[in-house]
Amino acid sequence: MKHLISYIHFNNQLSIRNLKDFKECLVDRVFDGEPIDKEDSYPTIQFKLFEKNLFVVAFDDYGIKFIDKIINSDLSTVKIDETGEDLKISRVYVKNYEPEFSSSLLHYKLKSYIPFHTASYVSFRALDGHEEQQHEYLRRFVKRHLSQFMRFVNMDKKEFNEKLQLEIEYFSEKSTRLLYNTMLKPFDIKLKVNLILPNCIGLGRFNKYGFGNIAPFSED
Repeated sequence: MKHLISYIHFNNQLSIRNLKDFKECLVDRVFDGEPIDKEDSYPTIQFKLFEKNLFVVAFDDYGIKFIDKIINSDLSTVKIDETGEDLKISRVYVKNYEPEFSSSLLHYKLKSYIPFHTASYVSFRALDGHEEQQHEYLRRFVKRHLSQFMRFVNMDKKEFNEKLQLEIEYFSEKSTRLLYNTMLKPFDIKLKVNLILPNCIGLGRFNKYGFGNIAPFSED
């Protein structure tokens, strides 16, 4: 089953600390306060930053309507942050995506990925000095979050579990951050998996607010 993934990029920069406030302003001014989050196991609308540049990723017909509403609205009422800068669209595009396995392992990087709640993070840290066990522990969470996305795009759960090949090649823990009244412990990860994944989807906790963006990379 094919899916549509819509991307809208803006000529604006923003800090991740202000991303949630920006979303709330957008909902208030463009969507008249109507909630934009669908009740799904995976977020249909995701707000992203790439080197502080603002963009949004949205899925299927709901995402198309969301992007269309933004394009046809008066964005002068939407302020980026306390600077009062107007929101300006730079480009919009739509890509087709069909969930499928690849014939070989593909390389991806997962940036600022937040896999753990507090208890599971404590369990992870208890494995300090046992790198192989930490890789396997982290792999379980990456698999869980990949499974959430693949179910969202209608891949059969049994097929996913039987065919998945996933390896954690490298991880590094980033500085702990206090955001949204929560202590967040992000990781940068390089992984190999036999799935074809769309660019810039989010995995893990807080993935609709700029964390856990995945992208292909080459070791060449």
